[in-house]
Amino acid sequence: MMQFFKRVLGNGRETIARRELYLFKTGSVVRAYTNGDAFVEHLGYSFEPHAIKRGRHKSGAALEKEVMDIEFSLRSELAQNLSRSELEELTTVEMFAYEGTEFSQFWSGRLVKVKPKSEGIT
Repeated sequence: MMQFFKRVLGNGRETIARRELYLFKTGSVVRAYTNGDAFVEHLGYSFEPHAIKRGRHKSGAALEKEVMDIEFSLRSELAQNLSRSELEELTTVEMFAYEGTEFSQFWSGRLVKVKPKSEGIT
């Protein structure tokens, strides 16, 4: 598996992106997505390719101030459910990046708010 992959931007230009995995857990429901161009198997889950963007990790003095913005299309099952009722339950997020020959976790936290946008959700 390659650490990076080519992605076509909205303006039609290609860019190189780092392959990442996003694991969302709400109760017993688990949804696994990758920003890559193909399905990825990791930790016993099949990560589905999906258009995902994330912001930079913002650190604060307290753990609850460490923020990560994640944006993805409204077409995903997760976005549709978050727009309705899943925020009533605790949703955790684990993020992994491809480093060398394997994925390693680089961030984890909980979902605290959802902001719908014109074509996506943050």
